[in-house]
Amino acid sequence: MDATLFTAIAGTLLGIGFGLTIPLVNHMTVEHSSYARRGQNLAYLSVAIFLGQFLSSFVDVVVGSAATAFLLASGAAFAAAVAATTSGIAEPA
Repeated sequence: MDATLFTAIAGTLLGIGFGLTIPLVNHMTVEHSSYARRGQNLAYLSVAIFLGQFLSSFVDVVVGSAATAFLLASGAAFAAAVAATTSGIAEPA
């Protein structure tokens, strides 16, 4: 497969996935937040999304291999989930 075609297909699929998941996560954040914390939780969500987009551009340079990048990203996601759960950011419905 030509590299340009592969990049176009990958970019299209990435855009579709991003376009479908962001509204869903936004809705889930609103749905699971109390009225008093809704704005704060949406701000945390926005910061997490854009910080992830920004930092992902450095992963290839800093890490080197895909396996190491995956392990680091999954560890960071787990740590963020534990921190959100224990700090009260993620409130159960």
